[in-house]
Amino acid sequence: MAIPTVVSQELWNTYTYATWSAINRLLPRETVQKIKDLAGEIAYSEMEAKHNLAEIKEPVALLERLGELLTQMGYATFHFEHVGPNEFYRYMKDLSLPDCPGKLRDEGGLLPGPSHAIMAASIRKRFPNVRLESQHTDEPPHPVHGPRSHEKIVVG
Repeated sequence: MAIPTVVSQELWNTYTYATWSAINRLLPRETVQKIKDLAGEIAYSEMEAKHNLAEIKEPVALLERLGELLTQMGYATFHFEHVGPNEFYRYMKDLSLPDCPGKLRDEGGLLPGPSHAIMAASIRKRFPNVRLESQHTDEPPHPVHGPRSHEKIVVG
């Protein structure tokens, strides 16, 4: 029997849920947040080198490029809707972790949130005078683009 070249969504979803559920149960919330932040930093550094991201000079352009890369990698399909010069909605659909976030949220745990962790790490590393503010909405998902979060680039 040949080994598949791509990990199944079922295994990825199940093991990610199990890992983050265990982390949330065993460690204080502050430590879990540090793990998430550090994982985002490590992942961003790997992606930055491999995809020439250091050449991108604007924070929003960097986040959009990361969305494109995460889409190409099969994590989710991203769509950005600009609502101001440094403010946008980030939509995600076709998430490769369909059940994991909801189960962790129901348990009161922190979510792995790879896309947010990587994007936030990219801003911290590349634009130290800027911060990324994110607010997940409870609105029904957009019929075409899926659920969204409201994100803002704040300078200073």
